[in-house]
Amino acid sequence: MYGSNCTNSDTKHSVVNRFKRFIISLFIAGFIYLIITKKWTYFLKVALLTVLSFILIYYPAQSLADAFDQKDDRDKTEQREKKSKKDSLDLFERLQVMFSDRTIKASTNWGRIYILIKGKEIFLDHPIIGTGFATFGDSATQSFSSPIYETYNIKGDIYTDNQYIHILVSTGLVGLILLMIF
Repeated sequence: MYGSNCTNSDTKHSVVNRFKRFIISLFIAGFIYLIITKKWTYFLKVALLTVLSFILIYYPAQSLADAFDQKDDRDKTEQREKKSKKDSLDLFERLQVMFSDRTIKASTNWGRIYILIKGKEIFLDHPIIGTGFATFGDSATQSFSSPIYETYNIKGDIYTDNQYIHILVSTGLVGLILLMIF
């Protein structure tokens, strides 16, 4: 019931239903106790008080809570509609920026395209077993310079978020085949 596809509303209703079951169980237990002890006048007072409390407190409070939930649902629906319109504009703008000449040039000079080009160059020089772990674009090269960076004119520290290129450069075809097997 509390899984990942369970909404906040479902959880709230589940708690309310559990509370209702608890109150009903408590009322039944009290009823059984009063029958066993035969305190009928006390039972009548409790029953009358229970009925009045449900009529005067529970139902008005429940009606108000339902009204607020409906208003919240309408507000959330409006917000989702506004957000989806904004997101579609943001996506179009993002695609324009992503494929602009300026972004591609920057990425080729020092970005993902640069890492792909350098990774391909290094892989073609070491295709079978690669250059070894901690030599290209991982966290170790962030702290300690890699010995192959000077050879391939890689300035500074780079981090490869493309795991395929990282595996190809570090372990070569042997590592790639082992990765595919497992």
